[in-house]
Amino acid sequence: ALSVCKKPLEVKCKEALFGSAKLAAKLVKLCTEECEEMMCSPHGSEVLTETLLACENGVLEGKVTEEEAGALFDGVVKIVSDASALLGSEKKVKKETVLENFYGSRTLKNLVLLSCSEGKAVLAKKIWSEVDGSKWVGTQAEKILRGYAMCSQKKMAAKAQKFLKAKK
Repeated sequence: ALSVCKKPLEVKCKEALFGSAKLAAKLVKLCTEECEEMMCSPHGSEVLTETLLACENGVLEGKVTEEEAGALFDGVVKIVSDASALLGSEKKVKKETVLENFYGSRTLKNLVLLSCSEGKAVLAKKIWSEVDGSKWVGTQAEKILRGYAMCSQKKMAAKAQKFLKAKK
């Protein structure tokens, strides 16, 4: 016979993440190590997004160190910064970057919007400070720029809108 847990889903999730298995710390470590791959995956991107937001909003506080959460943020920023530097360059890259990938750019747009609306905008600000958004116009990454244009952080939104208007 199939047994069904009688605990509510929220309780089961908290126990899995924060209980004796300590999955939260392992999840952050996995996301840090496999960040680029997860960002470009339809399902991995959801896990990465939720993990990043949990770190940004302090949900994992006490279960994940600031260094571990910071390493995850820094990993995302480095991947985006490196990909942004390649946009428009003459260098031929064997595989598409996260900015050129449909799921990667969609994930980043969602992260920007969620970071600004549901979070403290830590990740959105870190990414914005490391890239030249003007290079994103006319590429798959333009959707991320549109995310910034819609975000609640007025300075970033105004600059993104300026880049988008310059395109026309």
